[in-house]
Amino acid sequence: TDEFAGEVEELPAAEIGGFLGEFKLTKDLPLDGDGVTLMEKVQVNGPTAHEVFEYGREYFPGPVTANFGCCLLFDETGECVGRFHGIKEAEECAAALDELVVGV
Repeated sequence: TDEFAGEVEELPAAEIGGFLGEFKLTKDLPLDGDGVTLMEKVQVNGPTAHEVFEYGREYFPGPVTANFGCCLLFDETGECVGRFHGIKEAEECAAALDELVVGV
């Protein structure tokens, strides 16, 4: 998203995966495949927020406060089972993702 004062340079959607592959937080995560789908840039707050973030807030209320500030995990039924601050809770997010994938 571009909602957070230009924290991240503007990238075409096709280049986001490569950027995230080099980023400390996401370099070891599967970014496409193995049950993970990388979204294109979307709005995460307000009236134009993407439906995935609206749905996630039904389970875990509150705004996203920064780029990489929200990791939503969904189980195989589509239920939102976790919300983590992408940077502050990176280890917790990775552990929950591992548990979710292993449990499938």
